[in-house]
This record gives sequence, C-alpha cells and structure tokens, in this order.
Amino acid sequence: MQNVNFVKMGVELAEHLKNDGDIKNFCQDTFGKDVSILVGDPTDRLLPTEEDAPYIFLWGFKKKEGTTIKDPAEYQCNFGCGVSEKDDSETDSGIVIAGGFERVSELMNLVQHSLFGFKEGCKPPDVVEADVMGALESTNTHWAGNITATWKVPQTLGMGEITDF
Repeated sequence: MQNVNFVKMGVELAEHLKNDGDIKNFCQDTFGKDVSILVGDPTDRLLPTEEDAPYIFLWGFKKKEGTTIKDPAEYQCNFGCGVSEKDDSETDSGIVIAGGFERVSELMNLVQHSLFGFKEGCKPPDVVEADVMGALESTNTHWAGNITATWKVPQTLGMGEITDF
C-alpha cells in the first residue's frame, strides 16, 4: 500500500503553483509583487495576514489509504487564497463589484486552473469545491476564499512504502 507524505505533497503542490506563469503575472500586474505561498496548518505563527497578500495557503491535508478501503485512495488539500484590495469596480451597466471579492475570485480561478494542469495535466484533482469567505477584517480590504481539492488515486499493493504524491 502507498503511504503519501503530507509535507512532500504540500511542497510539490506549492512549487507547482509558485511556478505557474498565469498566477505570477496576475499577482505582479495586480498587486505589484509575487504570490506568497505557505504550507502547514493555521497557527498564530503561520496564519497568513493581509501583509502576506496575495497568498496561497496550503492546509488541512487529509488522506484515506489502507487495505480495508475500496480502491481508490483519496488525498485532499485546502488552498486558502487571500488578497488585499480596497477599490471596487463597476460594470458598464452600473453594477458595483466589491474589489476584494473580484480579486480573490480571480486568484482562486487561476489556482484551480493551475491544479488542472498539475503534473502536466496527468494528475488533476477529481473534485474541486470552492467558496469565497469574504472580508476577514473590519477594514474590508483583506479578502479570502478557500478551494478544497480531492484526488482519487488507484492503490498500489505492496509492502507499504512511502510514495510520492
């Protein structure tokens, strides 16, 4: 049976997102800086703040492996996306769009698109769930959303070695 290491899985996904040209261009063009990427679980020391924005925070790793589960094994990770934006926009017909909502939605779409190209498109997630959580602070400039991606992978029978994601 396989045994996927969460740290290796997180770093591999983080490297993929960090090297994504569309994410790089969006962050540079929109915010004037590179995306911050953090891997782990939210603690006071690691919890991303508005100063880290734009950011992608990989957290909440889960897996289901073993001899008694039906094939396939499942791996799951959350991708918290955050931006700092104070300016709203308006459509030609006068509909006002909250700037933070617009920017975090754009970043989330780019992350999801990038995940579909993971390992050159050979290992996209099987299920993606996403939600925009909204403004996190009273300033209404720090906006966040979350993507939960699940991969279903055929199990490998054997002696239980640690395998790459």
